[in-house]
Amino acid sequence: MGIINYTALSTRDELLGFSCGNSSIDQLVANSFYPNQYRQIMAYKMSIQNIRVGFFSVSVQGISLEDTDTSVAEYYYDNPSFAAVKLEYIAIDKRIQKRGIGTTALEYIVQEARKLYVCWPIRLLILDAVRDKVSWYENRGFEPIDRADMNSASATVPMYLDLMPEDEKTVIIAESEEYYE
Repeated sequence: MGIINYTALSTRDELLGFSCGNSSIDQLVANSFYPNQYRQIMAYKMSIQNIRVGFFSVSVQGISLEDTDTSVAEYYYDNPSFAAVKLEYIAIDKRIQKRGIGTTALEYIVQEARKLYVCWPIRLLILDAVRDKVSWYENRGFEPIDRADMNSASATVPMYLDLMPEDEKTVIIAESEEYYE
């Protein structure tokens, strides 16, 4: 596998004929051009040696964790609301899946989201995982926003990755426990 290049979606033609093998994600990809143009989302084409291999899209959203069982929410005493980067979709061409391209792309997305965390009040990376990809995301550090969603009949499971590094979390938790005693 070569180096993956990530370029912002610039024309509708870049989307033509793409399929990741999941019709609902294919529809998200197909419908991402105009929201990208209006800056509701940012959609990116992934290519290796000028060959299109997939797409992903991200947005910025607010999320409340007030009525969830996430470990993040327990340390917020007032309102556990966060700004989050939302991974709208990640889609790899169905003909070349299972070659590490999705994993490499997700690592890139996490790295870029962590850069935002450092400079802006962005705390979480969130997504709605299709059921058959939940364990794939869990193996990469994501957790269900609410464990009850794991047993629901919905097609997706809302998940999150806390962008705060563990060492930073440890210090802040200790300091906040002293402060609130």
